Amino acid sequence: MHIFQKEVTTGDFISVYGTVGYLDYTVRRRIKMSEEIDGDLLKKAVRITAERYPYLCVQLRLGPEGFYYDPNPSPIAVINTSEKIRLNSEETNYHVWAICYEDKNLFIDVFHGLCDGIGLSALTATLLYYYLEERYGGIKKDGIYMMDTPIDPREYEDPLDDLPDVVLPESSAASTPVHDLINDAGMTPCETIVDDVMIRESEFLPFTSMNDASPGTMVALLIARAIDECDPDREHEILGHYAMNARPVLKAPYGHHNCLSTINLTYTDRLKKMPFSEQCTAYRGMTFLQSDADRVRPGMETMATLARSLAKIPDVSARRDACHQIIQASCTAYTYVVSYTGQWKIPSMEPYIREFWTHAPGALPLIVEIKSINGILFLSIQRNFRENRYIKAFLRQLKENGISYMTLKTMPNDISEFPMPV
Repeated sequence: MHIFQKEVTTGDFISVYGTVGYLDYTVRRRIKMSEEIDGDLLKKAVRITAERYPYLCVQLRLGPEGFYYDPNPSPIAVINTSEKIRLNSEETNYHVWAICYEDKNLFIDVFHGLCDGIGLSALTATLLYYYLEERYGGIKKDGIYMMDTPIDPREYEDPLDDLPDVVLPESSAASTPVHDLINDAGMTPCETIVDDVMIRESEFLPFTSMNDASPGTMVALLIARAIDECDPDREHEILGHYAMNARPVLKAPYGHHNCLSTINLTYTDRLKKMPFSEQCTAYRGMTFLQSDADRVRPGMETMATLARSLAKIPDVSARRDACHQIIQASCTAYTYVVSYTGQWKIPSMEPYIREFWTHAPGALPLIVEIKSINGILFLSIQRNFRENRYIKAFLRQLKENGISYMTLKTMPNDISEFPMPV
């Protein structure tokens, strides 16, 4: 049975062609366990997990016609280190994902061009199940892809492949400029820095509910208010990008490919004058309106059509350059990005997990990745500039609203490298 996509699919096309060879488009998930990790049990769990996800066990290659995937029978690398690694290289048996561990920390490194946050969560759940069940027992299987779960083709198919072509909007004047933290605010560019922050849900969730907000939209609003506090005399508006899972709209609940829509959250001067609770309601309203299927589906159809049009560029180098220009444009289209993949849904695992972090590619100036488990929100706040004034202002926003927090560490981004394939 054909259980992998040799071609780069529609939903992944711009991400792959626009990033590989230009930047390390990878994600690192770090999970701190309650006890030191047993390397032998972990290797066994990884082996079983790889057997369950054969469509993820591939090597990315570059041929005369462009990028493509080869099935990779080599074992998934399990490396005893916390340092950066290189995916799709000899170090990781030329796989696009690998597992690292050190002391109590488990690291899952994945190429974002093949797998978005939803796909990564499915892989994470299977791996954790086989490790924790072998070590402790009593882990429930509900909602987890198991070895005895038949592989549904929808797991590896890309729903964007089936979307119809639409008429692409004609190129016109440049989009409305937004407040740029480097070019407008004068921040000093540098390699990506990550601040990991913990917030107790017992304090944050009642606060969000009281103000008609969700955890994700509340973080997005507080980030916008923090930027406004630091840059009150800016020329352009603050525009936030809130990532949304488009699978439900496309009636494709399965699948690991990139399938995200965009919700635009604009912090205008008019909104700034509103009471805080009304600001929250406004952000919530923007989210509801832009989550409507009548908006999301046409947007995904446009994205699919654009990807297919780029795939027709005959010269591979020109195809890559065109996709990279789109990636670069997206990096200046928003002031900041917030991604919240929701609460961890397997309670039987929670007693063995102490921390749960996601570090993302460092393409955008300011990104907030949020995970929720064990009654704690784990925020990884990434920036591509030296100054830390925006995170300080964000933490002040929390304190002023009675929300306690713990800043765990500030560190260089530790995502894996992804060299140009051959």
